[in-house]
Amino acid sequence: MGTYWQFIEVAAVIGIFVVGYLEVSKSMANRSIQGRMMGFVEDLFDDKCPEDIPELLEKWKVSRNEFGYWLKDKRFIEEIKIRLRWRKRNGEIFLAKYSIAAAARLVNLTNSRNTETARRACVDVLNLLRERHRPGRPGRPKKEEFPQIPKTESLTNEQASALLETLARHPFRRENDNLPGKRPA
Repeated sequence: MGTYWQFIEVAAVIGIFVVGYLEVSKSMANRSIQGRMMGFVEDLFDDKCPEDIPELLEKWKVSRNEFGYWLKDKRFIEEIKIRLRWRKRNGEIFLAKYSIAAAARLVNLTNSRNTETARRACVDVLNLLRERHRPGRPGRPKKEEFPQIPKTESLTNEQASALLETLARHPFRRENDNLPGKRPA
């Protein structure tokens, strides 16, 4: 069952990547902005270039008035929107690659010798579980079917222990049985 969902996640990531690539390719094929405008946009999204827009305007010798006209140009705005979507998709892919490792690390922290670290990790695991199964999401339990979890600041050590015991008995726990760092029973 786990392999099936991993396959679905990989297929979704590949689909996001392909759609983003096609958008950028379409943008490149239908380029209607050129010269300084295109150079400015390319530098704006270049990791090695300054992040400050006034510095880029100075580099490309663009006055604030001219930049104001660029911001009204639909072609300029569309080029920026396409590149923003591309960057967002790349970020989502990056986060997807490391989310499993981050979740496993968080689960490992629940066994920390430092009680505060363990408590916070437990609360974070519970919050992730609550978010994953929050009411209103398709295929998720209704609000009355899922127990309410108190805010992080109001949990005492005794409450965290009680929540962990409840979580251990909860059927969703079975999904995490093969995570690294899980102590054998």
